[in-house]
Amino acid sequence: MRQCEPQAGFDQGTAVRVRTGVMDPDFPGIHLGGWSGTIAEVRTEDAESYLIRWHPKTLVSVPRAIRDSCEKEDIAFDMMWLCEEDLEV
Repeated sequence: MRQCEPQAGFDQGTAVRVRTGVMDPDFPGIHLGGWSGTIAEVRTEDAESYLIRWHPKTLVSVPRAIRDSCEKEDIAFDMMWLCEEDLEV
C-alpha cells in the first residue's frame, strides 16, 4: 500500500466516491474514478487511510477480469484501502 498524506479525515460510515484519475493500487492501469462506497474502517497509524466497502451498484460494474485477478491474488474485490486524497464526498 502506498503512503497516505495526513489529512482532515472522513468518519466511518461516510459515503464516498473515488476521484477521477485514481488508479487501482493493486492493479495499475485500472481506473477507479467514479467508484462509490462507504467507509468501513479508518486506519490512523501514520496517516489516515480508509477501507472502502463498495456499493452494490459499483460491484455490479466491476469487470470479471478484475474479480478473477483479485481471487487469484487473494485480494477482496468488494472493498479496498485508499488514501483520503483519492476520495470525495
